[in-house]
Amino acid sequence: MSKTGAIGQTNEYVTVTIGTQLFGIPIDVVNEIFKPERLTKVPLSNRDIAGVLNLRGRIVTMIDCRRRLGISEDGLGSDYMAVGVERDGDHYGLLFDGAGEVLRFSPEQLEPTPVNLDPHWKTVSKGVFRMESGLLVLLDINVLLDFSRKARPGVNARVSAIRNVEFAAPAFNAFLRFSASFHDSFGKRDCLRQKKCRQQPVPKGMDA
Repeated sequence: MSKTGAIGQTNEYVTVTIGTQLFGIPIDVVNEIFKPERLTKVPLSNRDIAGVLNLRGRIVTMIDCRRRLGISEDGLGSDYMAVGVERDGDHYGLLFDGAGEVLRFSPEQLEPTPVNLDPHWKTVSKGVFRMESGLLVLLDINVLLDFSRKARPGVNARVSAIRNVEFAAPAFNAFLRFSASFHDSFGKRDCLRQKKCRQQPVPKGMDA
């Protein structure tokens, strides 16, 4: 797809929805859109983390954007879509109620974030586009995936101490890599030990 506008910007956006609200994600940060299945829950993780899954050999951290954006404490239903993105070498799936078409806007159409916009959205908004059906809020993916930020008003402030434990995808992926490496290394040592035992000569006087 063609991209125009200022250097480093794109005028094409993947649209996603939560309820009736429309959000936009720059198309150049979107790797794919997919229907996730078999999510694995992560104990003691941030409650915005819906779980993880293995997507074609990649560990993908799934983010419940309904909770992340402070829209609902109940999280997503069973019918949702994921937008795959990457940050600092780690893979994420952003869960929304639905994903729509790709829309094009000129850079001049981007307006500053309104002062009366929902407080939860302000922190992750790069601006808005005005449409006949309402506002399209442009999401800042780097901020959306920044779990080091302070608790959002009215959301994480109500989460218990255990549920406030921040889950970092890089640390989880590092654990998986360590676990695989450990088992692989253990297996090799065990194999060498067995081979060495088989090659060790039988002491004199003990042969049958």
